[in-house]
Amino acid sequence: MQIVDKLCDALCIRDKTQRSQLSQAEIQDAFKSLKITLNSAQMAKIVGPLNPDPLDGSFNYIQVIELLFGRSKQEEVIAKYKLAVSQTSRQSSTRQVS
Repeated sequence: MQIVDKLCDALCIRDKTQRSQLSQAEIQDAFKSLKITLNSAQMAKIVGPLNPDPLDGSFNYIQVIELLFGRSKQEEVIAKYKLAVSQTSRQSSTRQVS
């Protein structure tokens, strides 16, 4: 299994609520589980373009997968885990970073 697949699995496994949302700490923990340590600047580049959930500040990890690995990997993960994802999550609904 490739590192990309392992990271996608690690993110999905942490989604206990099945909302396709994870906290920044949970996203970072997924990387740590694969012995990938991210500093705060690297983590900011991963979650910076995403819109946090206004209720709890969590991030849509499906969008993280798309940003890091592309739309086809995103679709593959959605199908593999049978995720109920809104159309908005499937589209690049990231905010512009300047």
